[in-house]
Amino acid sequence: MTVILVAANVYFADQQGGSSRLAYDLAHAFANEGHEVWYLCQDITQSHRDCETDGQITVLRYRLHGETRYRALFRHLQHETVGSTVLRKYMPRPDIVLGHNPLQYITARRVWNEDGLWCYCSHSPAVEEMRIVWQNQGILGRFKHTFGIAAIQRMEAEILQFSDALVVESDYTRKLLKARYGGANTDRIEVIPGWVDLTRFQVPKESTAEARQQLGWPIDRPVLFSLRRLEPRMGLDSLLHAYKLLVDAGHRFHTVIGGTGSQQSALLALRDRLGLEASVTFMGKVPDSLLPLAYYACDASVVPSAQLECFGLIALESIACGTPTLVTPIGALPSVVSQFHKEWIAPSANPEGIATLLQRFLDGALPPMDNKLTEDRMAYYSLPRALSQYRKCLKLPDTPVL
Repeated sequence: MTVILVAANVYFADQQGGSSRLAYDLAHAFANEGHEVWYLCQDITQSHRDCETDGQITVLRYRLHGETRYRALFRHLQHETVGSTVLRKYMPRPDIVLGHNPLQYITARRVWNEDGLWCYCSHSPAVEEMRIVWQNQGILGRFKHTFGIAAIQRMEAEILQFSDALVVESDYTRKLLKARYGGANTDRIEVIPGWVDLTRFQVPKESTAEARQQLGWPIDRPVLFSLRRLEPRMGLDSLLHAYKLLVDAGHRFHTVIGGTGSQQSALLALRDRLGLEASVTFMGKVPDSLLPLAYYACDASVVPSAQLECFGLIALESIACGTPTLVTPIGALPSVVSQFHKEWIAPSANPEGIATLLQRFLDGALPPMDNKLTEDRMAYYSLPRALSQYRKCLKLPDTPVL
């Protein structure tokens, strides 16, 4: 039996997101194959025990102190200190460490040095991610940016150097890392695309009208749905301005935005200033159990990313439910969505570009779902296919140990 540590920022049951979904899926897939799997993450809810099991894997959570300027400067050291304490207290020495976030991955490295096999999956370059986050946090963010970017870059460069295997989900991410760090380390990066659980994300048995009734959505007009973290790089401000252009042009529709985040109050205020209260509803956190129904109930899902979209799992989940996904030409989104229909990609990520795409959709000028094409393409984005590639990276047997 192989002892595997999955090191990630959060546990999917605590906070939904694309990277946490993939880390969660891999952890449980390896546990199902008979490996002993542990999972290290931050306790963002401040409500869990340090060590508990979900029935398949052992989850280790650690808690951080409150935010101050001083603590913000040394935040990475606090992760290492409290995270390593939990690891040393509970976990045996791992054979494999599979990292999905630099802070938890580095923490494990500080505990066990060079023992075992080390594999890092970069869901997006840490420097680019934090640069965007900090630039939108006011004075405290500028303070973090000034003193933190260099530290993040050193950490990421160290990870690329010491890891035995490196994985990204798209060629776009690989190019970003290569452009920043260059060298032989980035030449070792393998692209393993993300996946969709096709047992969950599929066309439900309900009719569209029944699905909308369950969700409380209108049935007398087109409905557009966006699932996004309410953060600056997600492009939701541009999406709201695009909706204003459509309303002013006389289009009748309703849109639902699901998700939570730091920009929630600002986005609600923008919606109201634009006079979109009757057309735009904010749904808040969407329970994972309702997500396939939400994708199926809408006429199209919209992904209006403005920056750094390194894969686009939500686009694939929507398509798996039989719903077109309309996206901006940002990051890896075009390469993913163009495999289904190139016309589902907006000409630009600004409000005018998004409005042009949505107007064409509402006018019936875009190609509909092609079920046969979708079935063929979705077979590529499957967990069994990705798991086979991960086994090679981690030097695990091709067949389960059970």
